[in-house]
Amino acid sequence: CAGQAGPGQIEAWSGFAVDLHSALLDQPPRLRGRGDPEALDEERRQVHRIGRRQRHLGDVGRRLGITDERYLLAFADPGMTLARFTKEVRSLLPPNSYLRTVPPRGTRFVRVASGVDPPVLIKKVFGEFDAYPRSDDPAYLNVDPAWYDTHVQTRTVPLLGAVTCNAQLFPALIGALTDVEAAGLGRAIHIYSGCYAARTVARSMTAPPSNHAYGAAIDINAPENPYGSTPTMNLGVVKIFERWGFDWGGKFLIPDGMHFEYRTPPAPNA
Repeated sequence: CAGQAGPGQIEAWSGFAVDLHSALLDQPPRLRGRGDPEALDEERRQVHRIGRRQRHLGDVGRRLGITDERYLLAFADPGMTLARFTKEVRSLLPPNSYLRTVPPRGTRFVRVASGVDPPVLIKKVFGEFDAYPRSDDPAYLNVDPAWYDTHVQTRTVPLLGAVTCNAQLFPALIGALTDVEAAGLGRAIHIYSGCYAARTVARSMTAPPSNHAYGAAIDINAPENPYGSTPTMNLGVVKIFERWGFDWGGKFLIPDGMHFEYRTPPAPNA
């Protein structure tokens, strides 16, 4: 999933089971046995089994270095609105916490950071590699050279010049930058800040590989858009990149305004 989260970050969905350590439970408890002693006993046994599973999964998470719970999957009362759900969840969090709430069926992939594609879809497009942490900095990876030679290329693209990315990213990247230039927005692109980088998400030793490790994301105008700050990226540029199938980091739970990553194939009329 999304890996390590920082303190005070949580994403919540109404309409699902509560479980802060694992993916959705196969059979989350619903209190349906009102007035039926046998049904209530079975529900209590089920809750007990789930509690034991959660404690086990919590231990696994701690061994992996995941110390901050990020996701809340919750059943909602009948008539619950997203605004009320958001208010009630926020009342349980420390002030100034990052919070995103999503209603039932409001996200395609549950427990994936900010609605981005899960790793299995990224691997399907950009290939899967073997890797292990570097001894000098475990947040960076030693990637299988055969995968690198097959998938990663350096090409010259409009506005940015020479960039190193996954070969599968170049059609959308070149298309987006060509349209940015044609729209007269070239001056909004100030600096190329990286594409392929064999590292983990946010350079955390407990996080999974970043989409940069696949060469599937590019950073632009990083000095003006540091991670966590209010994005300053030109919204006309953002719209063009989104039309070409990119997800913009400026819309992430914690803004990453420099960041564009692959999300979907370009629209047919892009």
